[in-house]
Amino acid sequence: MIIEVNNLVKRYKELIALDHFRLEVEEGEILGLLGPNGSGKTTAINCMLALLTYDKGDIRIFGKQMKADSYDLKQQIGVVPQNVTVFHELSVEDNINYFCGLYVSDKAKRKTLVDEAIRFVSLEEFRKFRPGKLSGGLLRRLNIACGIAHQPKLIFMDEPTVAVDPQSRNAILEGIRRLNAQGATIVYTSHYMEEVEEICSRIIIIDKGKTIAAGSKEELKAGIMMKEKIEVEPGVIAYFDRYDSRPNMGYRFSLEHFEGKKLISKLTANSIKYDSLYKWTVIDYMIRDFEGMREHISEGSRKDTTLTIIPSDFLISATDCETMTSPELATYIERQKTRGIGNIQTFQIEYHKRFASIMAAFILTSIGASLSSRKIKGGMGLNIGIGLALSFSYILFTTVTSTFAINGYVSPMVAAWIPNILYTFIAIYLYQRAPR
Repeated sequence: MIIEVNNLVKRYKELIALDHFRLEVEEGEILGLLGPNGSGKTTAINCMLALLTYDKGDIRIFGKQMKADSYDLKQQIGVVPQNVTVFHELSVEDNINYFCGLYVSDKAKRKTLVDEAIRFVSLEEFRKFRPGKLSGGLLRRLNIACGIAHQPKLIFMDEPTVAVDPQSRNAILEGIRRLNAQGATIVYTSHYMEEVEEICSRIIIIDKGKTIAAGSKEELKAGIMMKEKIEVEPGVIAYFDRYDSRPNMGYRFSLEHFEGKKLISKLTANSIKYDSLYKWTVIDYMIRDFEGMREHISEGSRKDTTLTIIPSDFLISATDCETMTSPELATYIERQKTRGIGNIQTFQIEYHKRFASIMAAFILTSIGASLSSRKIKGGMGLNIGIGLALSFSYILFTTVTSTFAINGYVSPMVAAWIPNILYTFIAIYLYQRAPR
């Protein structure tokens, strides 16, 4: 393990910047540290680099405890800070040479490393320029070159694509992939989900100094539900701000009881844990009961309760529909609709496509038969080409209508059947034109 962080706590007076933060980074991976501004990403990196003291916890880099004077460890680490940190009085080449010289004293070796770093970030034609003459994207590349010139084994990159144009951003991300391919382990922080999805092998999501989710992008998409409501039973509505399937925990949970349109009770909890069938435990909860103009409040740290829902009711994965039989799919869709759960368009499309595909096979076969019956001078090549073009256009049209349905522009049933209706007219036309 390259990095091990356990129960890290960092406070700024009353503000808890890191709250028992945990992190593990394996050799050779690109770890994405994802979170909003102020979530604790930069603080975590500064603590790992021993640039900040912390109140509690343990940090090990390359298996050794990280301290302010751990120079043997720091020599193997490269840092690309969020703010561009270069000397504006020095040229591009002199900046890289200076930072590389902090780690490499041999002049001949350092010159080779500086030249390699300049080539790596594609700044050859700007090597004599001062930073003030560079664009924002080129300045970010210089910042990266200064951090990686000594060829470290571990690299921290703190939001290196902030405020750069798309072309420079793509160049930076491609450079990170190449660094990793050359053997570097990289910790990459960002608040752009698309970036960490693109380059990171594993992602940790941090908010308010806590790790709230971790895994590959596929695991995170399958295992985390955000901002969902579900009707537990008539008149009882449950709300989850977030649910993570790995610890079976929901966060910022509430449960509201209605009589008609009148709210009679509301439970709120910091978190809720799933135990077994319909058994849940609410943690740090408050219950408000309303009786006319009067309100009764009760609070507690833990309370066992029964809810007629299970995590699979709202953790919806688009790939799950492919493994269900049609009766199972129909039952699942009806149950989810009854409970008010959204995001089931993919399941509905799959259900309707199973019936539409039967008719599609008949329609496309009819088109093929009509085309093959036509004999034209020069052979069947043209007819085969027309048939292939119609088949590919059918697939494309089906994909387009499915996308419209997922985005809510048309109903899933209409999306599944519109291609068949259109191509039925084409089949009829070709049949009528076919020789008898």
